[in-house]
This record gives sequence, structure tokens and C-alpha cells, in this order.
Amino acid sequence: TLNCELYGALIHGQSAPALTLDVLVDPQTKVTRITNTATVNWTNADVPSQTGSDSDSDSVRLKWLALTGVAWIDNSLLAALGFILLGGAGLVFKRRRRTILGA
Repeated sequence: TLNCELYGALIHGQSAPALTLDVLVDPQTKVTRITNTATVNWTNADVPSQTGSDSDSDSVRLKWLALTGVAWIDNSLLAALGFILLGGAGLVFKRRRRTILGA
């Protein structure tokens, strides 16, 4: 459970600052979906007896979360390093070729 409180008033049409929640899921889990529910409680600053509440839920499929795993990042970093090394080798080859041909 995460609780956030905004101290101060919001005028009509104004939004509260965005809130980002990161969740670490056990890679061994058998669950295929995670549902997050946000609930907002409010009180009218001018009339404290006026209160309200609203909530909304959203589900995330865990199948797609695998793309953000460490193995995928490691492979991307290795590929990027490989491309950098290939580019550097190509540049060295081109400069040496130019030197040999006298250009």
C-alpha cells in the first residue's frame, strides 16, 4: 500500500502532480496479470464536512514486462558495444587505407 497526500487546494481544472509507482515482480511468479487500484479521497477546504472518494483500476499483463528484464538489457548493451567496436575498426581501416594510398 502506498499513501500520498497533497497538502493544499486544487482549483477547478487543476491537476495534482503525477505519481509514478515502480513495482518489482518476482520472475518466478505464476501470475499473468497485476491489477493496480488508485483511490482518491478529498475534502472541501471551505466546507470540511463535504468529502468524497473515487477509485480506478488498471491491469498490466506480465507477459510484456519480460522485455524490461536484465537479460534483454544485457543483450542490448552487448550489441551496442559490438556496433561501436565495428565502427571504430572500420574508421581505423579507412584511415590506414588512405595513408597507404597517399591520399
